[in-house]
Amino acid sequence: MKCTIKTDFKSSRENLDKLFACNQISATVYNKVLDLQKEYRKDHNGEWISDKELFEATKGIYAINSQSVQAVVQKYLAARAATKLARKKGLKNQYTWRHKKSYPTTWKANSFKLINSKLLLSLAMFNNKRQAPIEGKLPKSTIKFLADKKLQQISLIWDIIR
Repeated sequence: MKCTIKTDFKSSRENLDKLFACNQISATVYNKVLDLQKEYRKDHNGEWISDKELFEATKGIYAINSQSVQAVVQKYLAARAATKLARKKGLKNQYTWRHKKSYPTTWKANSFKLINSKLLLSLAMFNNKRQAPIEGKLPKSTIKFLADKKLQQISLIWDIIR
């Protein structure tokens, strides 16, 4: 069963800045995918770029975890497929085209660790060195809720609660 929760996350100012940077890098990946698609359609008489080509073109060049980059590409491909399906049904949905300044970063199961209440989010290799993970602390209520569940992914979505 799939379960989605929204929870608080406490971290140092430095780590919060890194998290904001991750979302900006994810937006850069998303914008690159849009640009690749646009160029490909121009050069290939309106054909779509393949999934494999998109994954290859975005591989190993961004400072976030490789699976986070893959997640951005997968979300784009899912949106493209959904729009294509909607159009086949006669709806007038538009394909995604707008560049983004920020985009939610996703960490898949083997790119993060939850140790007690500490959450560690891994980053990519940079200058042939492993970057230190981004650390944060989850509330006790969230840890209690997650105790018997297996986390598949974490997405970084900003929400200011008042």
